[in-house]
Amino acid sequence: MWLVLATLSIARAEIQELNPEPVPVQVKGKPARLLDARLPFHWDAHCQGEEGSARVEIRFSRPPGAQTQAILLPRIGNGYSVELNGFLLVQQGMDRNPWQDFGKLPRWVTLPTATLKESNLLQIRIEAQQGRKAGIAQVLLGPEEEIRSLFEAQRAWRADGALVVATASATLAAFGFMVWARRRERVYLVYGLSELLWAFAMLDPLFENTFLPWPLWGVATLSAQAFAGMLICRFVLIVAGVTSVWPTRATTLMLAATVPLLALDLWGGLPALEVLLLLASQAVGIWVMVVVIRCGIRSNDVELRVLAVAMSCLLLVLARDVYVLVLRPYAGLFGNWGSHYGHYPWLRFGWMIFGLVLAWVLANRLWRDARGIAEANAELTARLHAQQQALEIGFRRDAEVRKHQAQAEERQRLSRDMHDGLGAHLAGVLRVARQEATTPPGLVVLLEETMDHLKLGIDVMHAPDASVESLLGSLRYRLEPRLRAAGLKLHWSVEELPELEGWTVDHARHVQMIFFEAFSNIVQHSGATEAWFSASYEPAQGLCRINLRNNGTPRASPDVETPYAGHGLRNMRWRAEHLQALLNIKFGPEGTCVELELKTGPR
Repeated sequence: MWLVLATLSIARAEIQELNPEPVPVQVKGKPARLLDARLPFHWDAHCQGEEGSARVEIRFSRPPGAQTQAILLPRIGNGYSVELNGFLLVQQGMDRNPWQDFGKLPRWVTLPTATLKESNLLQIRIEAQQGRKAGIAQVLLGPEEEIRSLFEAQRAWRADGALVVATASATLAAFGFMVWARRRERVYLVYGLSELLWAFAMLDPLFENTFLPWPLWGVATLSAQAFAGMLICRFVLIVAGVTSVWPTRATTLMLAATVPLLALDLWGGLPALEVLLLLASQAVGIWVMVVVIRCGIRSNDVELRVLAVAMSCLLLVLARDVYVLVLRPYAGLFGNWGSHYGHYPWLRFGWMIFGLVLAWVLANRLWRDARGIAEANAELTARLHAQQQALEIGFRRDAEVRKHQAQAEERQRLSRDMHDGLGAHLAGVLRVARQEATTPPGLVVLLEETMDHLKLGIDVMHAPDASVESLLGSLRYRLEPRLRAAGLKLHWSVEELPELEGWTVDHARHVQMIFFEAFSNIVQHSGATEAWFSASYEPAQGLCRINLRNNGTPRASPDVETPYAGHGLRNMRWRAEHLQALLNIKFGPEGTCVELELKTGPR
């Protein structure tokens, strides 16, 4: 009761510690016996954790003065009643209800002035549940205001302090789980679980009415505390980078043995098993602490050194708890057995500072990882910028190459068109002009055809993105005057046609030249009086169908060329192949039909 003694040392001479007479003890199923015990009285230490009851009688004289007196019970339970001179003052949990435990927090009881005598008998009864740490701590008597002040200080330390620790641990657990959910690294999951279990264990003093009956509640809370300790050992081993498997195996063994040993202890009434588990878990914890401290001393890493300092502080706290709560009472080194009843472990409060240090370690790792990611991103950005510049230079070079290639291809196309089209026509005109029988009207016709050929080429060049309809319209515009002059009636029927995928100037030129050649053959060689031109779209087949037929005299064979056409039919077929189109030329008694089937898909 270091807190009580520290408080008493501050000018509170009015408060006195009461000493009892021998304590009558009644263990369930056994005859009553009288123990020559002093306070604090630990039921489990004297009665091996069995179920029963005890009565403490304390005689004291009436304090001088007119102040109202009160008593402070730093710890009492599981159930208890207080009587003064035969008058019942307070009573709680005397029916040994396994869902209740009133032995976790301090109590204070006012002694009515009317019941006080010169010589007084204070009777305190307790009802002990099996293995639930029943007993009575020191009984302090003094003025009501002084006792209340002590009570509030102790309650703030035990209840409010436990709530603060539990809240901090729950917050740190949420932090660990959020980081784990984002990064999926085992170290954050282990940390989050340890803090969550510790928060649950620390809330136990706040629940006088528990969620589970005893001893299930005891197994749950004590297991949570043991698991939290072993998991935090796992965490610091991972953070410290300890490669030895033995500390990890020791924590695994403790995790596996905790629940069975606690069950045997609380159900079987074997408190020695709980002491054994406590000593073993604390030994493993000390072992891990020493390993981590040694790693921190040998390392230059700030994170490990901070962790080593925190572990050193926690080691001192744990050593105090082992001495005060285990070695001194159970080994009988000082005082009576069970003299630690009413003392609380410092570890539950030291854990919060340690937990904050561990949270700093996690935050520092996150910051370090984030900084590494930022540096990696900066390096990657610089590399991407350099690559982008290199790609831009490459793109510019490729663009120049493509530009030169396009210019070369355009020159080749113009050269081919000039050679195959305009050149061929001019050559034909020259051959005809050299013949003596040639008349000027004949030369005029040939020159007009040559001019039409030139104009159509110019139309295509000025409208590279024109649709098939506009190209056919341009063809009609250029050729219809000459057709009328030749006495040929043209019937024109062109439907709305779709945009052709992959359409280029080269494709447009090929379509125009195919039908320019066809019209020229009709005018010069067929003797036709009428021609029918149509264009339609057939979506089911994905085709644009262009058809030209006339009523002229059919030729003997589609493979025979005229002097004026030169290689006209062969050029028409070559152009159709370049368009990936199907060209059909039919000769029959009713005239000649030229049909071109263009695909609307990619070419």
